[in-house]
Amino acid sequence: VECIKDISYVPRQERYGVIIQTTFELQKFNDILQALQEQRPGEYRVERTICLATAQRQQAAVKLAAESDAVIVIGGRNSANTRHLFELVQKHCRQAYHIETASELSSDMLRGCNKIGITAGASTPDRLIKEAILVMENMDFESMLNESMEVEVYPGKVVNGTVIQLDKDGVYVSFGYRHDGLIPYSEWSQTESAEELQNSIKVGDEVEAKVVPGSTKSDFVRLSKIKAERDAAWKNVAELPEGEKRPATVKVLRIIKNKAKNIVGLAVAVEGVEGFMPASHVELRRVEDFSGYIGKELEAEIIEVDLEKKRIVVSRRDLLRAEAEAKRKAYKEAKEARIAAAKEARAAAEEAAYNSVEEGKVYTGKVVKVAEFGLFVEIGEGLVGLVHNTELSWDRSVKAADVAKEGDEVTVLVKSIDRENKRVALSIKATLEDPWKVEASQFHIGDILDVEVVRLLAFGAIVKLSDKVEGLVHISEIAPERIEAPSDVLEVGQVVKAEIIKMDLDSKKIGLSISKVKRDAEKNEFRSYMGSKKSHLSQNLSEQLESLEK
Repeated sequence: VECIKDISYVPRQERYGVIIQTTFELQKFNDILQALQEQRPGEYRVERTICLATAQRQQAAVKLAAESDAVIVIGGRNSANTRHLFELVQKHCRQAYHIETASELSSDMLRGCNKIGITAGASTPDRLIKEAILVMENMDFESMLNESMEVEVYPGKVVNGTVIQLDKDGVYVSFGYRHDGLIPYSEWSQTESAEELQNSIKVGDEVEAKVVPGSTKSDFVRLSKIKAERDAAWKNVAELPEGEKRPATVKVLRIIKNKAKNIVGLAVAVEGVEGFMPASHVELRRVEDFSGYIGKELEAEIIEVDLEKKRIVVSRRDLLRAEAEAKRKAYKEAKEARIAAAKEARAAAEEAAYNSVEEGKVYTGKVVKVAEFGLFVEIGEGLVGLVHNTELSWDRSVKAADVAKEGDEVTVLVKSIDRENKRVALSIKATLEDPWKVEASQFHIGDILDVEVVRLLAFGAIVKLSDKVEGLVHISEIAPERIEAPSDVLEVGQVVKAEIIKMDLDSKKIGLSISKVKRDAEKNEFRSYMGSKKSHLSQNLSEQLESLEK
């Protein structure tokens, strides 16, 4: 962590170990440690690894800065020791300068200063310090003192000026200094071109601008209107409490890339200042080309504000997630509503369909599904019944696929309706004439037929009258005499004469008798014999024979 705000990135744990860079500012460390222990309570072990000599140097620098009009910090810009020292004296002296060599010194830096302090990093060679002192001793401080009566100018100062001239390089302004200021068109506006600005800016216009680094005593003072406006805008940006965020409408200004030319995010205008939107926070999905976002206004949330560093970070990620979740929820609710409405409509249609059909009546329906166990047939809107395989045909070997396919119309009879369990039993077979009855109706009681024995049972024999019709010869009707089993007299495949003695077409039962055919044959033979000879028997005997015939 470098500052108190960085504590928000420290995870919450039970124990913490703390060490310090040897050149870190002691007071700043103490402030951070105190805030750390308040925001992340736990067990702490602190190793105060700040170099004693460094701490003493920092204390001396703070004292020097408080007593000086300007402070020069000498040392490498990549030296952490020197950088921390410079940050420290900046807090106590407005005119603090960090230089690496004496060649960077100029009279402009020290104009209006009576007391000048010099300090250096621990690793800064003594020769560099001596060179800086020598250069400053040879400066014309008397001339500088006279010039100090003019406007004091230093990088970062905001000045008010008047436009005195415009040319191809930019806008020249006078602001009470011995050198005029120059505002390049690119530092006047980011949205208007140089041509547009030349037509709109007039000599005599008042402007507020900020002094930027890069000016010399013989050059125009470089100024920036944009930076001054940004500084003014930052005064209106509110702090953001830790863990909170606030909504904002942002406008995309440009694409930001790192040194490796990789896109890291977008620069956006937000609350009057320039903010940063990380690439991963632009959309929920990965974006390959950000060029289409430039100039667009987007709804976002401010997730970080650092007024000290003038840093503001915005994100669309949580907004997009919430929007996606709202859409998903709305879609789910709409889907559930559609399903409920469709279910209700089906129930109403089904109820109407149930009321439109009756058991025992015949209807025409459409096959909606062919299954292994039968056909599903819609006989009314929303009312589907089942024709089981056993109800497809009088031929039990017929399967559903043999009868119909999806979309075919079939005639069915409603066998039963179970409203509670939502089941309707249908029959195609019941709408067809029974082929057994058709064929059996050609036979009559008293018919004598040549029949084939097809099965022998314990109580009789099954005989075949035709291809579709079979009958039963009871064991008592097989032979005139008593037999123990049908197999004593008959065998499968044997053809015998039998007479139909009973018929019940509704029950599909036909009874036959073999013994009756034999008895009738014997009677006929006896009658024929008795009719061919004259009787010499007595009257009593004739009567007895007639009685026998009967």
